[in-house]
Formats: sequence, C-alpha cells, structure tokens
Amino acid sequence: MFHKIKTFIALPGKMLLAEAWVMQLYVGLLLKVVPFKKIPALFPNPGESKRRAESGERRAERVEWGLYALRSTLSASQQLESLREAVLLASRYILWRNKCLIQSLAARRMLARRGISSQLSLGLRRNEHNKTEAHAWLKVGDIEIVRKNGDYLELYTF
Repeated sequence: MFHKIKTFIALPGKMLLAEAWVMQLYVGLLLKVVPFKKIPALFPNPGESKRRAESGERRAERVEWGLYALRSTLSASQQLESLREAVLLASRYILWRNKCLIQSLAARRMLARRGISSQLSLGLRRNEHNKTEAHAWLKVGDIEIVRKNGDYLELYTF
C-alpha cells in the first residue's frame, strides 16, 4: 500500500490523474441514478445549445479552436495524449463494469471543462461467439481519447 502511495506522489501528472479518477467515480454514480436517455443532455459539448444540434462544419471549427486553446508548454496532441493516459490509468481503480462508457463520459466532461469539443459514439458488434458487444469511444478531431478497438457499427453519436 505504501508503495502505491509513493508511486502516485512521484507521478508528474497526478492532478490530471486525480481529476480523471474523480470524474469516473462521478459518472459511474450518475449512471446508476439517472435514466440513460437523459445522459446526452448532461454531457453537451462546450457552447452547444441543449435544444438544437449544431452543423458538422461549426463543430469542426470549434474542435480546431479547442485544440488551439489547449496549447501551452505541450502541444495539443501531447496534452490530449496525457488526458487519454490519465483516463485509462484511473479506470484501473474504478469498480464499475462498463468501463468504456464511463471513460468516454468522464473524458468528455474533462475536455468540456477545457473548452474542447468532442464526439462520443456508441456502437455494437458481434463477437466470435456470435454475442452482441456494446462499446463507447470518444474522439477529438482525428485523435481517439477512448479507443474504438474494433469494427463496431456506430449507432449513436453525440
């Protein structure tokens, strides 16, 4: 136990990791109490009206602006990579079963706090045993924050 605490203290991005862990805990609890049909309204993109969907062109403009606004000492892609790694690492210490959905929603909330627009997708596929598998993934432009990892039929995007 002491070794894990010592390792955490030595991590350079511990605030980002702590934020990812708290967000995943929050999202997991939220999914337990809120009906799923209300979830997309609770996780809008920055500046997006809850009443109307934006055109794809405006969304692409906001993604580019969000990536530009993210730049500081690290490039935008490096910061997105850091966020992806923090979300993935924090998910190892969360007790929830549907990790991809929780990771995607938590990462979306973290990106929205930074003013970055993202695209969350939900999909299905049949595995080798002919059983249906569901998956959620999150993208910022062409960068996958939560990876698709397979050939899923995209059913819903928000």
